[in-house]
Amino acid sequence: MVSTFRAMAFTRRKFAGFRDLLASIASWFQWRWHRFALDQRFLICATSVLLPAMLLAGHWASQLIRDGVVRNSIQPAALYLENFVEPSLQGLASTDTLSAADAARLTSILRDTSLARVVASIKVWGREGKVLYASRANLVGRQFPVGPKQHAAWRGHISGDVTNLADDENIGERDFKRPLIEIYFPVRQRGTDRIIAVAEFYQDATELTYELAVARWTAWASIMGLTGVLLSALYGIVRQGSRTIEAQRRSLEARVHELSELKTDLRTASLRASEHNELFLRRLSADLHDGPAQLVSAALLRLDDVGAEPAVYDDKAPREAVRQVLTDALKGLRDLATGLSAPELDSLTLADAIRLAIKKHREITGTEIELTVAKLPCEAPPAVKLCAYRFVQEGLNNAWRHAEARGQSVRVFADRRGLVIEVSDRGQGFEWQRVKHHGRLGVRGLGDRIRSLGGSLDIDSRAGYGTTLIARIPIESRTDAEAHTT
Repeated sequence: MVSTFRAMAFTRRKFAGFRDLLASIASWFQWRWHRFALDQRFLICATSVLLPAMLLAGHWASQLIRDGVVRNSIQPAALYLENFVEPSLQGLASTDTLSAADAARLTSILRDTSLARVVASIKVWGREGKVLYASRANLVGRQFPVGPKQHAAWRGHISGDVTNLADDENIGERDFKRPLIEIYFPVRQRGTDRIIAVAEFYQDATELTYELAVARWTAWASIMGLTGVLLSALYGIVRQGSRTIEAQRRSLEARVHELSELKTDLRTASLRASEHNELFLRRLSADLHDGPAQLVSAALLRLDDVGAEPAVYDDKAPREAVRQVLTDALKGLRDLATGLSAPELDSLTLADAIRLAIKKHREITGTEIELTVAKLPCEAPPAVKLCAYRFVQEGLNNAWRHAEARGQSVRVFADRRGLVIEVSDRGQGFEWQRVKHHGRLGVRGLGDRIRSLGGSLDIDSRAGYGTTLIARIPIESRTDAEAHTT
């Protein structure tokens, strides 16, 4: 009893281990399956279905061909042999044994006629598997089990097949050392349908075996070729679809990645907007304090002088001095207002907006700028025009302040990816890699403005080689053909 329980426990442990192994294999296959591309999954599934189907169809077709070839071979041979054998076996209609005269006549027929070239061996069977006559006399009178082919012959059917000579009765035929086909056919009493014996012939099957092999390989080659063509055609269709889906997936992932980066840039720009605004207000405060506020203070001092010492100045000179100081202060305020306010750009083309920024810079600074405009869109969104205007304005201001306005140039063109604006100078330059993370307010603000439109800002600058600001702004619009240099 204890041993029985131990055996049951051992069986349960083995079953549990086998179940865990199957679960691990299934889990691994499921993980691996999802890593396959669509065409690879199709190839695995199609091969799993078509390969067994091809094997079954090939086996079925080759078996049909084999049966047909054997049947077409044994039917004429049986009818041919029956004409020679049947007259010598008519004595079996009245007795269960073959007379010596009939046996001698049958042996003579098989030895002296053309049957000797066709028939390798012969047996005549009586009821219940008794050998009535055989080419090898030692088999006569012996009894062997009745096989299905002999049963079919007793029912009136001709049957046969290429034999493997494995039965006990075939001990004599094994000496031929070549493939043989055994043929069973019924021997009838002359003039009736009564079967009095069954004759079994062994015929050389070398040629038949070769024909069967050729037919079998032809069938297999046809089925494999058809399956291969079908699988290749279906795989080609699925492969093309899989490539399209894969390309769309990669494109979608790239778009999602770009949108994610743009979202990150927008979030960064939003977080830094307050910082930029605060820095801008500080700079504006400094400009007002160092410019117009100082001039107004000077004017107030002049007014104090006019009131405190009237004998020192005549009536006209102090007032003219105060007027001049206030005029300078007003000019400074107007210059600041001009730099702060954006002109009306809605009615201007993109090229005209850029020319306007250059014109205003020339009026304020009196410097020369080389402008090259080529193949710009005729129409552009207002945000793009304003961004281009501010970029040119800030870039030229930086060149005027930090490069002493040497070699100022603006180059504008459009390509398949959008608008490209280059503002360069031939000033002293600087090492951009050292200061890019804490650059000037204007450059950082421009970078955020450009990135908010999906664009990018690059700065190429080295000490002693000047500076080039490059803005790339996505834009979709038709382009004109203007191209000139001013």
